[in-house]
Amino acid sequence: MSRSARAVGQLRVLLVHGLEGGPGGVKSRRIAQIAQECLTPEMNIKAIRRIQTSKPMQLLLLAATIAVGGVVGTYLKTESPLFTAIAGLVGLFGLRTLHKRVTSTIVKTMLANSLKAQKVALTTFKPDVVVGSSWGGGVVLHLLDQGLWNGPTVLVAPAHRLMARRMGEQRQLRLIGRNGVVVVHGTHDATVPIQHSKDLISSADGDVATTFIEVDDQHPVNVSGTPQAWADWIETAVGNHEEATAK
Repeated sequence: MSRSARAVGQLRVLLVHGLEGGPGGVKSRRIAQIAQECLTPEMNIKAIRRIQTSKPMQLLLLAATIAVGGVVGTYLKTESPLFTAIAGLVGLFGLRTLHKRVTSTIVKTMLANSLKAQKVALTTFKPDVVVGSSWGGGVVLHLLDQGLWNGPTVLVAPAHRLMARRMGEQRQLRLIGRNGVVVVHGTHDATVPIQHSKDLISSADGDVATTFIEVDDQHPVNVSGTPQAWADWIETAVGNHEEATAK
């Protein structure tokens, strides 16, 4: 693999944070130590995400379940235990269906907001390298898929498959195009299965230069993700990109 002659300290890095991260987070601070500049745009997704797990939302779903069961019971006009049980099952099925639809709508809204913020950042900040962590890794994969970014990329435990599942989408994102990608994943990640990253690497087309790095760490990789490690990962992504574009 070729190595970039351009020092990491001369690079502008765009960091797309995860659901628990944000501007001023650990990754942002560490990358800022070794890059010329690190921008971590706020994507305004945490407030939307809280709606899904809030008590009012849970109460709404419970009320919907009771209502569905009540409608079925009224329709059957019976006090039979069998039909009461059937009404309960219908109510539970209705709850599950409603929950899936609500979750899908929320996650799609979060993704749309995330992509909007990153599109602005790509245009105004003009990064040399893009880094995506967890949820942010999924967002970056969408940027690559839509042709909005085609440069050196570092993905940390990308949550693209979990995002697709919650949006009810069957199509799996792949790495395509002439670009260089590094995927980092902790071997003790209990949030995003490491196999998701392995599958992403194995599904990459022949024009993509990839490197898969396993680290002895948890999901955030904040133990192994030292400033020096970030410098190495970014340098590898730049080298991969040079290799891919030289083909």
